Amino acid sequence: MNKFGFFDEQGENAARTLLKQLVSEGPLSNESQVLSYLAQGTQVMAIGGVFTDLLAEDDDVIGSPHVFSDGTWCWTLDVIHYIETHHISLPQAFLAHMKSNDWQCPPVNDPRSIVEQVWQT
Repeated sequence: MNKFGFFDEQGENAARTLLKQLVSEGPLSNESQVLSYLAQGTQVMAIGGVFTDLLAEDDDVIGSPHVFSDGTWCWTLDVIHYIETHHISLPQAFLAHMKSNDWQCPPVNDPRSIVEQVWQT
């Protein structure tokens, strides 16, 4: 299972440093397609708690740290916020995967299997 996001797993300082490195000067050329794809993902985990924006000066609340997937990749809800707000870049392999699906996120038929894979990697 390929993962993107999960910034909180690295600790706040490491996550903040990584996010700063991912910030682009402007929107991705295909940002609307990427955001649409990510929003179509199947929620495979509902997790209590909240994410705060590690790049904002006042730690704005983003939302809950839910996990979504397309069956090949999984991502955390905050990824959408960081793309919309800070225009972070994504791994080229993830972008190529989205494009290969014609920007249509396939549904996940067995979310439990995804959850198992997420925690094994």
